[in-house]
Amino acid sequence: MNKYILQHEGTLVELWYLDSFAKFFALEGETRVNAIGTVHKYLRSITLNLFGFESLKASLLPKIDDMLHTNLANWATQGPVDVKQMVFNLTANKIFGYDAENSKEKLSENYTKILNSFIFLPLNIPGTSFNKCMNDREKMLKMLKDTLMERLSDPSKPRGDFLDQAIDDMKTEKFLTEDFIPQLMFGILFASFESIFHFEDTTTLFTPCPALIVLFNRSGYTVPAGWTVILVTPVTRLNPETFKDPVTFNQWRWQDLDKVTISKNFMPFGGGTRQCAGAEYSKLVLSTFLHILVTKYSFTKVRGGDVSRTPIISFGDGIHVKFTARA
Repeated sequence: MNKYILQHEGTLVELWYLDSFAKFFALEGETRVNAIGTVHKYLRSITLNLFGFESLKASLLPKIDDMLHTNLANWATQGPVDVKQMVFNLTANKIFGYDAENSKEKLSENYTKILNSFIFLPLNIPGTSFNKCMNDREKMLKMLKDTLMERLSDPSKPRGDFLDQAIDDMKTEKFLTEDFIPQLMFGILFASFESIFHFEDTTTLFTPCPALIVLFNRSGYTVPAGWTVILVTPVTRLNPETFKDPVTFNQWRWQDLDKVTISKNFMPFGGGTRQCAGAEYSKLVLSTFLHILVTKYSFTKVRGGDVSRTPIISFGDGIHVKFTARA
């Protein structure tokens, strides 16, 4: 059913998000970031251009490889580190030329604060967690808009990133305004920060709630028009009719399943028109990271690893791992 609904967005169902998500990520109105029309097509196209297969092969792979080698070498001589910062800084550089070493703004720290407080009741009044989250968001948007205005005032230094492309496209795409471009950058950065190192579990962070626009029948059930259906894609992997001991960790569970079963039950990057445009980027970073890690380093867990959901999956005080370079 999840896959069926994802494949019929715009015909049987239309997308709708909870109020806290809608307010936080500008998911309302004609130019909302998640619109299925012009905005969505543009955003998907430009993201694929920056992080798709051709870009990975032509320019990003050497940068990813160098970034991973450098960071793993540093980790082997340091204490606790925040793994998320590594890939996030590279992504931010491709979005608007962010220089993590020289910038006064520590973007990953800002996004961490936002993430820890935004899934609350959407009461935007002083003193609430959501209000603090919205204030942090406004600070981020101001920084991104200031960067945009600097580029607009001095277009003579092209950087070949998302922001350059968006500025160039302002001539032809009416929705690309000085207020909307920072929203786009903010959303892409948030998605890259929260999803790339939670790979499977938090790619459902923005699980949509499709509202039905027509009545339809599926698997013997009649779903009336106007109803709201909440997609819970992780549950498909807990079906005992498909998986033996579904709640038991088994890294080989997909090995003996046919492609049709896998496509219906494994959707870490979404489906239909919502297939993640950064999927290949995430896969390449993770596979390269694991290859370097297991071939050139040894590692042991020091402490931590307790898993909880709030509803985002988290590991409490983290997972503390000691890395050691192999001789």
